[in-house]
Amino acid sequence: MFNFKKKFFLFFLFFYLLIGSYNSINTGISFDEHHEELNWNFHINFIKDLTNKVVYKKNFDKQKFDKEVKIFVGYGIGSQLISQPIQFFLKDLIKHNKNIDDFGAKLLAKYFVIFLFFFTSGIFFYLILKKIIDNENFCIVATIVYLTYPYLFGQSMFSPKDIPFMSIWLICTYCSFIFLEKLIINNEIKIINLTILSITTAFLLSLRIAGILIFLQYIILLILFINIYKQNLFIFLRNNYSKIILFIFIFFLFTLIFNPIFCVDPFLLI
Repeated sequence: MFNFKKKFFLFFLFFYLLIGSYNSINTGISFDEHHEELNWNFHINFIKDLTNKVVYKKNFDKQKFDKEVKIFVGYGIGSQLISQPIQFFLKDLIKHNKNIDDFGAKLLAKYFVIFLFFFTSGIFFYLILKKIIDNENFCIVATIVYLTYPYLFGQSMFSPKDIPFMSIWLICTYCSFIFLEKLIINNEIKIINLTILSITTAFLLSLRIAGILIFLQYIILLILFINIYKQNLFIFLRNNYSKIILFIFIFFLFTLIFNPIFCVDPFLLI
């Protein structure tokens, strides 16, 4: 019976991925896609200008930066570091099958990446449920409902900001569960778990500056851990302060990588 349920679920995921991928590149282009492309171009030009200033000692036009950054502040390039290479390779295939130019084909290719974010979030949604609910049937049915819920499925066809943000939030949640689980079982913080959690958190922040709110969720999880397992907060912090500092360092490092504009003006984060 278990094998049947597992095979059915895998069968569903396989065909869901195929159908969703096909539908995603047959969606019309929205305003957000053009803004996303402008955001990517702004950051690329900014990185070039900053490199020229640091390496070749050329002048950096701060007034131009201050004028343009107002449009794009709050949105980094985390998701685009993933989407842009895929868009580059897919755009020719889409162009040959549709009567559109290179730019339109590149924008449409982004929708395939957005759907991949949502599909991946469905897998992590299932894994999160497995951590908190000891019922395989419920986890499978709930995941199918999540993936086929009309509003979410519709958003996964064209929403370049909301869907990746929601998806990475779920991944961060799962990573924090794994982090806490290792802490409970082994009574220690694994460097690999800490690194993954800090990078995914920085990635979330690059999608929307509101991603900083995930730290409230982390704090609540820590409070639950300390209260349920009768931990002393000060002893816990004393024993793990070096790893907490490492988490903060990695988080800020990748926040700068995913949000290059903070290199010039860190106060833009505020």
